[in-house]
Amino acid sequence: MLPSYTCVPTLVVAAVALLVTLPAGGRAQLMEGDPELGHPLQNKRSFLGLQCRGVFDKVTFHELNAVCKECYGLYQEPELHGLCRSECFTTEYFKGCLQALRRAHETDKFDMAIRRISGK
Repeated sequence: MLPSYTCVPTLVVAAVALLVTLPAGGRAQLMEGDPELGHPLQNKRSFLGLQCRGVFDKVTFHELNAVCKECYGLYQEPELHGLCRSECFTTEYFKGCLQALRRAHETDKFDMAIRRISGK
């Protein structure tokens, strides 16, 4: 007896419907994965995708990314997470997130980390 493949089209339709209904940022994260899950190749891809040209340090990258995730959690604005991370965390959005999260006193520490991983 052959297996039934009648449920395959239903699964494909459900997957396509999910991708269509997700906002663009959600689709990108779904396809790219979450760098915090610990897959080293995924972290490196994210690092390079952000135009980081310095030394890849998984712990430092995770700390910087955590600031952006926390900032996104505060405002729930989908584009904010990407803007905070853009250009390897060197934009004013990252600094604004530090202030919003009341972590401005850590600016020097984060500036040093950003210089190291951004190569700037």
